[in-house]
Amino acid sequence: MGIFSKLFSSKSKETKKTTSTNNQEKETNSSNELIVTSPVNGKVKFLSNVSDPVFAEEMTGKGIAVVPNEEEKTVLSPIKGTIKVAFPTGHAYGIGTEMGPELLVHIGLDTVELDGKGFVKKVEVEEKVTNETELCDIDLKTLKDNDKPTDIIVIATNDSIVDYKIEIEVEDGLEVKIGDPLYKIVKK
Repeated sequence: MGIFSKLFSSKSKETKKTTSTNNQEKETNSSNELIVTSPVNGKVKFLSNVSDPVFAEEMTGKGIAVVPNEEEKTVLSPIKGTIKVAFPTGHAYGIGTEMGPELLVHIGLDTVELDGKGFVKKVEVEEKVTNETELCDIDLKTLKDNDKPTDIIVIATNDSIVDYKIEIEVEDGLEVKIGDPLYKIVKK
């Protein structure tokens, strides 16, 4: 299971908007590329601007963060795949793809310390997901009340993308909607 077992055991241009999540799912089934979409409505934040050095320095993977809008209550899967890890606290999910790359969706920073407070997990390990599958419900007020940044990290894990390159499709600070492409994972 690669990075998931390690983690859980113990520049760019503006994207072309797509009008249908179903179209995005067809694109993610390409044999040479995957399109990773925004799991929430919010604002793009490049990983280098995230306050946690593990993500900012791309120690675990490459990708994008999205700061959710205040009214967001649900986080969707950013890609079609299979849940490999659904952390019991509901703050992090590992998603494997048929093509090989694995994604980590980490909701908030240091949110494991909340021990599940503010999260309602909606998926289980081995469950199949699409861009329309709800991973969890979130209570952003709980995160903020506990001084936890609400950044949602969406990364392709380093050990799963050795034979791939990441093509960022958005600009830092860009407003995105659920399902908007964030980046592509392309076979080298």
